[in-house]
Amino acid sequence: MDILLTLSAAALAGMLFYKIKIPGGLLVGGIVGTLLFSLTFQKAHMPYAAKFFSQVATGAFISSSVSRSDIRKIIENLPVILIQISSFLILNLLLGGLLFFISDMDLLTAMMCAIPGGLSDVPLTASDMGADVSSVVVLQFIRSCVGIGIFPMWILHVSRGGRPESDKKTVRKQERHMKPAG
Repeated sequence: MDILLTLSAAALAGMLFYKIKIPGGLLVGGIVGTLLFSLTFQKAHMPYAAKFFSQVATGAFISSSVSRSDIRKIIENLPVILIQISSFLILNLLLGGLLFFISDMDLLTAMMCAIPGGLSDVPLTASDMGADVSSVVVLQFIRSCVGIGIFPMWILHVSRGGRPESDKKTVRKQERHMKPAG
């Protein structure tokens, strides 16, 4: 019964976040709904099998869309990929070091809190390595909510130059009508 209630809380919040057009609304809403259910009733429960199957399904969903042209793009973009990975590593070391110095976390936990990875995978890895999983879960949860729920809206705003989409469409239409026929 607790599993059904947990899934219901996740689904309701996920659909609400989706309907109000929060980027990643189903995922962020599912997290928030389950968290609120857990904090309110202390009855949230999901069996290990659900996590296993969701990770397998996610992996299958992602990899089923990869084509040979995607592999070629990886090779073509290797310099960009190396810059991105190097940047993530530098950021991880700097942020992890900062967390270590300003908090009471041990270095391993601080570094695991700063990893730019998945909310489900990083805590599992942190647990396997002996880090304080509760600290990692909390900081990774906040990072995921901000990364999925806030950053995309901010990026969209910046990419539009601060103008709403309707203004951009109007500008494009005006530009088309102003171009000389040729």
